[in-house]
Amino acid sequence: MTVVRVGWHRAGTDAERLAFDTGMLIAGDVWVCTDTGEMWSWVPNDWVKVATAIPAFSLGPLLLNSAGVEAVTLMVWRCTANLTLTKIYAWRTGGSGVEINARRNGGPTTHLAANFQVSSAGTWMDAGAVQDADYVAGDTLEIIVAAPAGSPTQVGVQLDFEPA
Repeated sequence: MTVVRVGWHRAGTDAERLAFDTGMLIAGDVWVCTDTGEMWSWVPNDWVKVATAIPAFSLGPLLLNSAGVEAVTLMVWRCTANLTLTKIYAWRTGGSGVEINARRNGGPTTHLAANFQVSSAGTWMDAGAVQDADYVAGDTLEIIVAAPAGSPTQVGVQLDFEPA
């Protein structure tokens, strides 16, 4: 069996980065400095600064089930820096509808005031205004898929973040 490790990502202070045991790192590993906002990448034998601030980015899970995606709540990500959620988009393939939402830390407040109905298939749909959008390092993101109708085979949720 071959085990391949890719996409290592760690967050911590700049002092922790400098003190970190680099013996286990491979080229392309990333460190996000929680105190400075800088991003560093490991190249053989040295750290190289790749950004002076965390850039805006998107992330999003895609749920697949040929028999139809079921209603589910999934923890999908752990935040590594202070960020603000700015937009949520959704995609559906198959079926006649599905609802999505998201929340931080499993709390009672969801990011959308009401579940968003993904009424059109095969296109990204803007889910509207986002609330409770401030994330700090250690927060978790949960995706909520509810009320699937007609057995949608794919449900995608994209969340856009920017530095706080």
